Amino acid sequence: FKYYRSEPVHPSNITSNVILHLFESNSGEFWLGTFSRGLIKFNRDSEEFTIFQHEPGNSKSIGSNSIFSIYQDRSGQIWLATLGDGINKFNPKAKKIDHYQHNPENPGSLSDNYIWPIFEDKSGVLWIGTKNGGLNKFNRKKGIFTHYTHDPGNPKSLSHNSVWSICEDPSGYLWIGTTDGLNKLDPKTGEFSSYIYDARNPNSLGDNWIRAVYADKSGVIWIGTQMAGLDKFNPQTGKFTHYRHDPDNNYSISNNPIQFIYEDKSGILWVGTYGGGLNKFNRDKEQFTLFQKDPNNPNSISDNNVFSIYELPESEGKVLWVGTDGGLNKFDGNTGQFTHFTTKDGLPNDMVLGILQDEQGNLWLSTNNGLSKFNPETETFRNYNKSDGLQSSEFHENSYCKSRNGEMIFGGINGFNVFHPDSIKDNTYIPPVIFTDFQIFNKHVFPGTNSPLNKSISETKQIILSHEQSIFSFEFAALDFTAPLNNKYAYKMEGVDPDWVYTDVSRRFATYTQLDPGEYIFRVKGSNNDGIWNEEGTSIKIIITPPWWRTNWAYSIYILFFALMLYALRKYDMKRQRLKHDLELEHVHTEKLEEVDRLKSRFFANISHEFRTPLTLIEGPVKQMLSGEFKGSIKEQYKVILRNSGRLLKLINQLLDLSKLESGKLKLQTRATEMISLTNELVQAFESLAVRKKITLKFNSETDSQEVYVDVDKFEKIINNLLSNAFRFTPEQGTIEVMVNFEKHPPESPLDRGNKSVSPLIKGDKGGCLKISISNTGPGIPPDKIDKIFDRFYQIDDSYTKDEEGTGIGLALTKELVELHHSTIAVECRGMARHAHNDSEPNAITTFTVSLPLGKDHLNPEEIVEELEAADRRLEAGEPISQDNGSEADASRSEAEIPTYREFQIS
Repeated sequence: FKYYRSEPVHPSNITSNVILHLFESNSGEFWLGTFSRGLIKFNRDSEEFTIFQHEPGNSKSIGSNSIFSIYQDRSGQIWLATLGDGINKFNPKAKKIDHYQHNPENPGSLSDNYIWPIFEDKSGVLWIGTKNGGLNKFNRKKGIFTHYTHDPGNPKSLSHNSVWSICEDPSGYLWIGTTDGLNKLDPKTGEFSSYIYDARNPNSLGDNWIRAVYADKSGVIWIGTQMAGLDKFNPQTGKFTHYRHDPDNNYSISNNPIQFIYEDKSGILWVGTYGGGLNKFNRDKEQFTLFQKDPNNPNSISDNNVFSIYELPESEGKVLWVGTDGGLNKFDGNTGQFTHFTTKDGLPNDMVLGILQDEQGNLWLSTNNGLSKFNPETETFRNYNKSDGLQSSEFHENSYCKSRNGEMIFGGINGFNVFHPDSIKDNTYIPPVIFTDFQIFNKHVFPGTNSPLNKSISETKQIILSHEQSIFSFEFAALDFTAPLNNKYAYKMEGVDPDWVYTDVSRRFATYTQLDPGEYIFRVKGSNNDGIWNEEGTSIKIIITPPWWRTNWAYSIYILFFALMLYALRKYDMKRQRLKHDLELEHVHTEKLEEVDRLKSRFFANISHEFRTPLTLIEGPVKQMLSGEFKGSIKEQYKVILRNSGRLLKLINQLLDLSKLESGKLKLQTRATEMISLTNELVQAFESLAVRKKITLKFNSETDSQEVYVDVDKFEKIINNLLSNAFRFTPEQGTIEVMVNFEKHPPESPLDRGNKSVSPLIKGDKGGCLKISISNTGPGIPPDKIDKIFDRFYQIDDSYTKDEEGTGIGLALTKELVELHHSTIAVECRGMARHAHNDSEPNAITTFTVSLPLGKDHLNPEEIVEELEAADRRLEAGEPISQDNGSEADASRSEAEIPTYREFQIS
């Protein structure tokens, strides 16, 4: 056996022989609970004891020295059952942050908890300035503070107990700025020399309230005042030089309230002001360069209240970190631009009061809401607050210092903290996350028969709620008790929350109202005090049942009812539409009947007029010859009778042709026909008529010969009708021109461009077409009439053609015959006044164009007759060519009289 007994002479030995509880921790250490002697940790390797006892006035020490029971939880926390102080929690892995504060029972403690400047001199002594407790000199080995305060009866004492700044010159003297002048302290004698503002002496201190004091490399003392700008003090001459803000001088300091002064490694002096931004001072020219916030420039400094500045050791003045009231700024000396880091990037607060750098390159920032460790490489923040052992979450400007051994010292409103960055270890424990409570209408829900919970909420995976349970809440917790106030949470109701909702320990619950019926999953994740997240977290499924009117069978009834309504409405609408359609048809039928009656009446009037003229001309000669009084040439009388009977026969034949076309009995019989000579022959048949009516008749062709498959008889009727129509409407001295040309591609069908009426092309040949155009001058066709001229029985208004009125059958028959050839006919009138429908234009030009496809691909096999050309056969038989006005055209011309040239003109 090996014995460990109490030996008071050896402080490393056990302090009590009465052991109430022995416990082995997860790390293999022994923890001993003693009676009246506190908690003891025993290291088996070194066989040394560490003693934890109650310290009066220290709320962070153990509450009682009698420990009856010890327990360690999964996160490593040690729980103690004590005598007289209940349960104590102890974290053996707690961050090693020392906290120094004023203890009224200890005269050697800090004089005041409100800390302003902290400064370590060349010998390693720590000096602390307070708001009301004067200056403190800290002996760290003994843990004792020596106080230097103002003594009205001692002129060599501190001039005021409110100390704002401290620095040390090359000679080892300390310079202390207070609210009542500048003080010089000789550390060897402990005596102070004071410098105060003297209105009668322009070389005296500019203002008694000293906010910043700095000794540069040359020994010059720079003083930042509260209201009088920057002062330069030469200790050898005892004179102060003043640099104040001048609105008329762009190179003066930007503002008079000075926050801090800093000299970088290249010797440049930087001055931070309150409200005036950052100043760069050129000591040779005694000019200031200003860096101020520009709302229009995102690369300007983030705020004009500047509290601190730090130069990286390796940057040589090119990179400066600036603490402002608008976050942390990174200043690039090469570009003159600032990069900002604020609470949006992870800072705990935008007021950055102090900046220090540890050995790993991290920046430690004191703010108005705790400390923050910033990694410049990853640009990430790790934040610490009061629960981590800090004096408070609120720190002060100028109240920061880095000791020789790398310790960080920060002061605030409740003393100051000392820690080494390497000792700050993060808690790596991943805490479980559980549900701790479930409420409906803000009332706790417990497992039961009529409850939606069958067991504890922490064990429940699914909850079924009715639509009436419209307001419910979940409470949750992360099971890590190291610093539970620093635990963080995030929750999300899938299907409701688009993103995670982050919260802290002050709001460990989520409430939802009026969710639609359906299935949801509520998820929660949590972190420990050092931001280590349990990403998996926990979840629970919520099913909200719909009301009866939103169930599937209810929707089925709605759909059936809606379908029946649609069916009934559709049936009613169809009945109404049918009735409306019948009425419209009846109306249209009535209008058609009336129109047909009008057309028939007009047709019979016109055809009667046409029949009456030749019958009258026949009746006259017959009566003369029967009367016996006729003395003229009987042969001439017979010719008149023959000519007018031919006109009657022509009208009757046209009516019969239209009747055959309508009944489908008029068949197309085409042969390959030479079209140039045929068309030329048909045109020359009207020479005598042109001479008699004093009309210029022209014929032009682009080619000497072109074969087209046509029915010659029907083609002759087409040309004769068009020429007859042209002669009817052409006045004396007018012109009729027939043009034959070849077009490579057939025209688009149907065609309607300008004043054109087009017969659609039924079939066409891709090889091209032969176009025959017949143009005449005359009154023309009004634009609103041109699309009706091919209608059967239709005639242009009498005011145009009273003297040349016809039946309206010729053009209708012509269009039908053209389309029978699978061809097109179009009419165009140029020179008509589009705005005057009732005024004819005597110089208008009307052109009818017939387009005949080449080849025979457009024809049906039964429409092609492989015989001699119709024109040749008739010429051989000596038959005359039929024409529109045979009595007036010269039908006795022989084949020898047909011109052999392509163009002729008659005038």
